[in-house]
Amino acid sequence: MSNPYAPPSGPPAAPGPPAPRPPAPAPGAPGPAGAPGAGGLGVAALVLGLLALLLGVSIVGGLLLGAPAVALGSQGRTRARLTGGSAGTAVAGMVLGVLGMVLAGLTWLYIQDDYAEYQGCRRASVSFAQDGECMREFERSVQPG
Repeated sequence: MSNPYAPPSGPPAAPGPPAPRPPAPAPGAPGPAGAPGAGGLGVAALVLGLLALLLGVSIVGGLLLGAPAVALGSQGRTRARLTGGSAGTAVAGMVLGVLGMVLAGLTWLYIQDDYAEYQGCRRASVSFAQDGECMREFERSVQPG
């Protein structure tokens, strides 16, 4: 039985030729399976865009969530373009973020006059009862229908 820990006998083997490299994907072609694409930026943009659209009527929600959705979507789209991945979620997040901000702006335009009237009523009131009446009148004015 030979010793497995003995030094090798004979000259060392010569290294073989290097393995060939796979060809690079064409620009715009999808990358290999598991390529990052927009990755987490696209998903974050999509989630923020959906929330901005849902909370767009609260004005603040539409603006505070819509702007980051657009920014993250833009970054995700750039990353997907550079890596050859898909930018679909990033673009969807950007679109929903813009729609959320537009909805917030339209909501602000819709209630602007009524809110100014409410503020004038509150300044003129001298009691909590009158404040409450101002609030009820404002709520009636902005209710749809």
